[in-house]
Amino acid sequence: MSDKLEWKDKHIIFFKHSGLKDMIEQEGYVLDENLEELAKQSNDDVFVFLELLEKNKLFKQACDFLVYALHKRVMIWWLYSCELELLKELKELELKESKDKKDNSFAMPQWFDELIAKAKENAKEAQKEFEKKQGELEAEIEKLKARHKELEAQVEPEILAEFNFIKENIYKEIEKETGIYLPKYQEELIEKAKNPVFEDEYENSDLKKEMDKLKAKLDENKKEIEEQLELYFPKKDEAKHKARINNALNSIYAWIVSPDEENSKKVFESASGIEGDAEGLLALSTFYAYGNLNLQGELFVKAPNALVSNTAKAALVKLSLEKGERKPKQRYELFFKMGLDIAYGKDNWEESLSKDKAPHELILMQERKEVKNTRFRGDEDE
Repeated sequence: MSDKLEWKDKHIIFFKHSGLKDMIEQEGYVLDENLEELAKQSNDDVFVFLELLEKNKLFKQACDFLVYALHKRVMIWWLYSCELELLKELKELELKESKDKKDNSFAMPQWFDELIAKAKENAKEAQKEFEKKQGELEAEIEKLKARHKELEAQVEPEILAEFNFIKENIYKEIEKETGIYLPKYQEELIEKAKNPVFEDEYENSDLKKEMDKLKAKLDENKKEIEEQLELYFPKKDEAKHKARINNALNSIYAWIVSPDEENSKKVFESASGIEGDAEGLLALSTFYAYGNLNLQGELFVKAPNALVSNTAKAALVKLSLEKGERKPKQRYELFFKMGLDIAYGKDNWEESLSKDKAPHELILMQERKEVKNTRFRGDEDE
């Protein structure tokens, strides 16, 4: 590695340790097996190790590393900033989908309506043509019947009777073999030709019956799956869930601005009911970052460093997997670049204090009363 690293010229100022071994021993960072070679190349230098992660485009692993490397308050600001980026992405997607929906709600063009009208007219013409042909067919049948009677009248009765007897025996033999009695079959064909049924025969077919059975079975399975999902994943009240998410973001931002015991208690309470969401995990990470797990008692119970970082890692995973146009890999790359800027000190919460709304509320465009800049607590003035 070069002695004069570009990263060292940028002065990362918010890392807790400069040595990789210290990170592992004191912060609970676990080095993946596939990163051991990079760790050797870094010569125990966290800055070099992070540079190697970036050069190898291991952005997910680099984000995981930043979770352990950054000072806790700075790390929480970084994750909160990742949440803000996701909110922006979802807001843009919502606007785009709304625009696409509006653009697609147009009336059918005139040429299409004309084509449909022409098709209907053609269908009427076809019906008229068929009725005409049907009349001609019936006339031909009547002529054949009349000619048949004329021929029968010219044959001697004894010969005609013998012929009919032989013919009937032939019909019966055919019926034994095929199940079809030809005279009756002939009449049915003529009747069908005279009175066609313009319907889909699928409705009365064996295939339709089998498909109905299959559909019934699928519907039954679907119902069972829905019952299981509802049992283990109850349906959320969207309005209440949204309110919980917003409350958690308020509490997280309040803690970032003023990381004291009161805000730690609020942020812990805000995670209730949304522990499986990214915002709930981030709220828990924020509470752990304060350091005291015993807010109600006099005894200070220190939260293990690994507990803070592991929960924050889980929050990052959830953020990366949220719906939107970006794929998880793209999100991790973006989150990493944001984390670097924060590590360099280029981005912090100071600028947000001059606003009358918390950053997430500015994105969501929610109405809210003026917030005190010096000590934001996530509460609204009465």
